[in-house]
Amino acid sequence: DLNQKFTEAKYNATNELMISIIANTEELKKWRGFAKLRKDFWDIRNITMANNIEKFTRLYPNKTIVVLVGFEHKYYLVKLLKEKGIELKDFWEFND
Repeated sequence: DLNQKFTEAKYNATNELMISIIANTEELKKWRGFAKLRKDFWDIRNITMANNIEKFTRLYPNKTIVVLVGFEHKYYLVKLLKEKGIELKDFWEFND
């Protein structure tokens, strides 16, 4: 969806811009490791979340599993889980 595409683009642009500014500003170069660590942590956090969701979908096949996450994680999780063959639905897509 458009909101998710925007969120992903915003996250990628923000990270690239921040790392570029740090790399090109003498006074900030000492923070380069932190900027990379911050980005890596975000990736690891989302990958871990996706792996845990996958684990529970395998443990409980044919069951509905509710996943609550912050909005900015959604684009990442949808992408990772789709690669694993797991479909996510928004809560309003479920029938009574």
